[in-house]
Amino acid sequence: MPIDSGRLRELFLGLVNIYSPSGKEEEVLEYAEDHISRMGVPFLRQYVDDSRYNLVVGQPLQDAQTLLVGHLDTVPAYDLESYEAVVKGDEIAGLGTADMKGGCAALLEAYASYVQDNGCLPAASVCLLVGEEEAGDGANVLVQGWQGGDVFVAEPTSLNQGTEHYGYAELELVAVGERRHAAMANRERNAIYAILRALMEASDYVEKNYSRTILNIRDVHSSQAGFAVADHCRACIDLHIPPNVPFHESVTRIAEHIRRSSDESQQLSLDILTADPGWILPADTGQPDFAELRLEYVPDEACVELKSLKLYVWSFRNEGAFHEAVANRILDDLVATIKPRFLRLTADFNVRGGIYTTIVTEHRMPGWQPPE
Repeated sequence: MPIDSGRLRELFLGLVNIYSPSGKEEEVLEYAEDHISRMGVPFLRQYVDDSRYNLVVGQPLQDAQTLLVGHLDTVPAYDLESYEAVVKGDEIAGLGTADMKGGCAALLEAYASYVQDNGCLPAASVCLLVGEEEAGDGANVLVQGWQGGDVFVAEPTSLNQGTEHYGYAELELVAVGERRHAAMANRERNAIYAILRALMEASDYVEKNYSRTILNIRDVHSSQAGFAVADHCRACIDLHIPPNVPFHESVTRIAEHIRRSSDESQQLSLDILTADPGWILPADTGQPDFAELRLEYVPDEACVELKSLKLYVWSFRNEGAFHEAVANRILDDLVATIKPRFLRLTADFNVRGGIYTTIVTEHRMPGWQPPE
């Protein structure tokens, strides 16, 4: 399938050169529509509000078996002097080039090239969304009109198919020091020094013990005391943790290491603001599963220790299995371990392919009857 590299380059540069932060995508939408029209590919608008809409390119949603999804908005560029595309040899830099106007341009060019080469639409649609970097309102509207199937999101993954979703944790560090004249500055009671030391400890610890975990120092801000020692300093850390690494254990150990390494006199506090574990797409269906498990049981001589139960349930995060098989395996494992008089497991799985699933499975010890 031939790709028109000149057309692709024109589209990519045009998208990047239009400033389109979340909520203000009108101009980039008009540009994309004009380009798609010149490609000769049909498209529809899926309105999100009065002036903003998703673009559904190719098949209408009800006829598409697969969605190829991108978003046209970017984060705001308050701190950038220029957001336009900068061409350096084979590389193009600029606001939104990787996340994700490059992906949007690639999807549109590949789709248009297929149509021109085959003379028909594929059984797929390209969906260009708005509002992804902020409220996610474009994605919410899209899923309301989508009845299921395969979805591929063209986020930057080096053009490799991503079947894993990293876990994400956000840590906030705050150090309180003592305000002094700059001529009396030293490391003692110095809030900025405490934060810098904690950040270096965190970075070294993660690099040594969690080599695949990505640590990003997102923000460092002090009280801007002028010609004086700042009396407080704040920093935020992002942790991107591979889905096959124990998530909560990793976050807890990293946070505890930062706390232990700080000097008590520097009054460093640490809060975990966000903690979302990752997942791996199951091999059988290619779709992630989320479920609420409710366990009711009458013990005999042993009962379930809650932390052990939690760790056991987490072990299924990286396995592919059908809903019924998961529920029955959990029941069988618990019965074999604690031998209860009675045990009932209810597993409410989130929607998959438009269908919610509730599995109820139970065990009764021979001869056991509930009390009257």
